[in-house]
Amino acid sequence: MTALNCYAEGLRPQGRDVPWFDPHDGGAAARCLILLERPARIGDAPRFVSCDNPAPAQRNLR
Repeated sequence: MTALNCYAEGLRPQGRDVPWFDPHDGGAAARCLILLERPARIGDAPRFVSCDNPAPAQRNLR
């Protein structure tokens, strides 16, 4: 997960709103990559790209 989050950190100074990657998901060694537009904003909590998010898109993935 470190490599993915370092990549995301590198995009933030360019003004890109990039979420963190969920450490409980597959990470860089995952066998499948699912791209979603962005995680839902729920309050000011840190945002993660995760299949465990309570948004409709992630519920549909499960």
